[in-house]
Amino acid sequence: MTTPRARSRGQANARTEGREEVIRLILQREMSGASLKATVVKKDDHNLFVIAIRHFRAWGAALRTAGLDDEAVSGRRTWTGDQVIQAIHRFAREGIALNYASVTRVDQGLVIAAKKLLGSWDNALWAAGYDPLDIRRSRRPWTKSEVVAAIQARAAAGAPMTQKGMNSNSIPPAARRLFGSLKAALRKAGVLHLAGPFPRWSRTAIINAIHARLSAGKPLHCTAVVKDAPRLYDAARRYFQGWSHALRAAGIDPVRTRRKRRPWTPEDVTRELRRRAVAGQPATCISAIRPVSLVRACIVFFGSLENATAAAKVDPAKIGYRRSQGNHRRRKRRQANGRRC
Repeated sequence: MTTPRARSRGQANARTEGREEVIRLILQREMSGASLKATVVKKDDHNLFVIAIRHFRAWGAALRTAGLDDEAVSGRRTWTGDQVIQAIHRFAREGIALNYASVTRVDQGLVIAAKKLLGSWDNALWAAGYDPLDIRRSRRPWTKSEVVAAIQARAAAGAPMTQKGMNSNSIPPAARRLFGSLKAALRKAGVLHLAGPFPRWSRTAIINAIHARLSAGKPLHCTAVVKDAPRLYDAARRYFQGWSHALRAAGIDPVRTRRKRRPWTPEDVTRELRRRAVAGQPATCISAIRPVSLVRACIVFFGSLENATAAAKVDPAKIGYRRSQGNHRRRKRRQANGRRC
C-alpha cells in the first residue's frame, strides 16, 4: 500500500521531471533558431506552452528558469522612473523633439512608461528638468522652400532619406501637407535617388523577393539579407514574425541557407574564448552568445561552457556570459544529490 508520504514524494518527482522536460524543450527550440515568443510558441507548439504554464505559471518564468532573457525574447522592456528620465535626456541630446506626438512616433513605449510611472508625460518632462509649456510651444508652419532646404541639408549630412529615418522630426508630415507625399518632396529637393525605391510589401511580394535572391545566387542567410536587403528582412519580420518563417513559407529550409564555417576544434574554441575575454564584452545570458555553434562546440569538446572557459583560463563573465541563478541552484542541488548517492 502506498503511503501518503511516498505518494507526495512521487508527485514532487513528477513535477521536477516535468519542469526539467519543459526546460529541455525550450533550450532545444532556442538552439534550433525557432522563435520563443509566447504568441508564436502557443501557435506552433501549443502542448509545450500549456505544460510550461502548468509548471511555471507564466511563459516568461519558464524562459528565465531556462537561463534565457525573457525581456529580450518578448521585446518588452522593464522601465523605472530613472530610466524614463534618462531616455528623455538622451532624446534631447539626439535632437529629437520632446513633445508628446514626436516622442510617441519615435518610442511609444517610453510615453506609456512615463504615464504609468510618473502619471503623465508632462510630469516626466518636469522630472527631467523641462518645462512642458516650452516643449509644446510649436514652431510656425513649414513652407515649401524650408522643407526642400531641410531635406537637402539632411542629404548633405548623409542622414537617412526614408520615412523611418525621419520619424524623429516634423519634415514628413510637412512634406505630405505641402507636396502630397514625402516622395514628391524628395523629388522636388533633387534627392529622391538617395531614398531608393519605396516597395509595397505583401506576403506574396516577400516570397517572390526571396525566390529572386535564390535565382540570382545571392545568399539567403540572415546576416547577408540584413546587409544587402534590410527592407526585405524587416518586411519578412513584420509579415511572417521572423526570417526563418518567411523562408519556410517560400518552401526553403532555413537550416540549409545558414552560413557554414569550418568545424570547430578545441584549439579554435579556446582561442575564441580568449579573444572574447580580451574584448571585454558585457555579460548576458547564454542564448545571446553568437554564433550558437560556439556554445555547441564548448559542450561537445569540454562538457559545458564553464568547463571550456576553465580550459581557456578565462573568467566566464569576461566572454559576455552569465548563468541564471535558477540554473545555478539546480546545478548545486544535483551535485549535492550526487554526493549523497
